[in-house]
Amino acid sequence: MGVEAMERQLENAHVALRELEQEREGLASFMTQVANGRAEFEGQLARKRNVAQRMRLVPNAKLAQGIAGLIDSRLDNGFSGGIEGCFDGVAREGQRAIAQVEQEIQRTRATIASLEDNIVAERRRIAEEERRRAEEAARAAAEAAQAARQV
Repeated sequence: MGVEAMERQLENAHVALRELEQEREGLASFMTQVANGRAEFEGQLARKRNVAQRMRLVPNAKLAQGIAGLIDSRLDNGFSGGIEGCFDGVAREGQRAIAQVEQEIQRTRATIASLEDNIVAERRRIAEEERRRAEEAARAAAEAAQAARQV
């Protein structure tokens, strides 16, 4: 493969690397949003539990206290666990996606390094070939000049 073709591949690899780095940044931003969403949810849940717990303190209202206890229990056990499980699942998938992008970034960086090495080696080979041809041409010219003098 010629130097020009390798340089085009190198340029394409640099473009791919920039796109992967942007993807990684986007995923990191997404993970921040997930964490913020979880914190917001937990804050809202804490406020709702606080209201339910205050309702339990209403004097002389056994039915209200029972309903408030049921609400508090549901908020604490089933509801929050299900939603937190969703946040956990999204966070795991986000981390998995980030890991995949990181692996692709490493592969792309290795490709770039390999292409750069190949380009340098090919340029050296071409320069050596040109030097060898120049030496052969100079030698041939010297031999022709010596042969002309002997005649």
